[in-house]
This record gives sequence, structure tokens and C-alpha cells, in this order.
Amino acid sequence: MISKFKKFLEATLSNDSEVDALPLEKQLQVATAALFVEMTLSDNVVLPEEKTSIEASLTEAFGLTSNELSDVMALAQEKIDKAACLYEFTQLINTKYLTEQKIEVVRLLWRIAYADNQLDKYEELMIRKVSDLLHVSHSQMIKAKHSERPS
Repeated sequence: MISKFKKFLEATLSNDSEVDALPLEKQLQVATAALFVEMTLSDNVVLPEEKTSIEASLTEAFGLTSNELSDVMALAQEKIDKAACLYEFTQLINTKYLTEQKIEVVRLLWRIAYADNQLDKYEELMIRKVSDLLHVSHSQMIKAKHSERPS
């Protein structure tokens, strides 16, 4: 148990990652992309529609070119592989994004969750966790959900 906690602390506090050396804007893009990818993994079924939704959401949010998108996605996967929990992604977003930007992240998470026209209970649970970690209120989260819910 202590060794697992020690590994968690080392992973959280270490700065040897390629991502940590990036400019702040790129780190925020990677953290957001990691949350989006984690969303698709939450129900253990990654569908092409979800991947397309991630790419569209990142392009919309950050205006990324296809090369930039590929780089951000690769770096996000690197972060996911080393991450112990969602806090590693939400911490930077929480401290650097304005409330409106955090709500936008939650809205885009709902979009990705609904990409296959079904909402899995694990997808909803993840969005609730992320909303809490980002200090997005329940009413703001629900409003974002309704804006992305398929008709």
C-alpha cells in the first residue's frame, strides 16, 4: 500500500515528462485532450464516433491544425499512460481556466459521451467527477448536458 502511494506521489510530483516542458497553452490542450480520451475509455468501448467527436471538440476548442491535433493526442495518451487519477488532468485546468472555460470542457465531455447517441452510466459518472474537480456547479453541468443531448 505504501509503495503504491509513493509511486502516485512520484508520478504526480515528477517533472520529467515531455508534456511538463511544453508551454502552458499546450499543457492545457493536452490535459483537456486527456480528459476527452478518458471519457471514451470510461465505458470500456471506444467507438469511431467518439474519436471523431474528440477531434472535432479539440479543433473547436483550440483551433488546432491536423498536425497539432495529432501531437496533442499523442501527448495526451502519454499522460494517460502515466496518470494515476483524473486529478492530474483537472488540476491544471482548474487553476488556469476561467469558469466559462471549465463549463465548456464539461459541455464538450457531454458531446463526446453522446457521440454514439447513448449515455452510459460510467460516462455520466465520469462527467460528474470531472465537474466536481473543476468546481462546475451541478446546475451548470446539467445545463451543459441538455445543450448536447441528442433530440
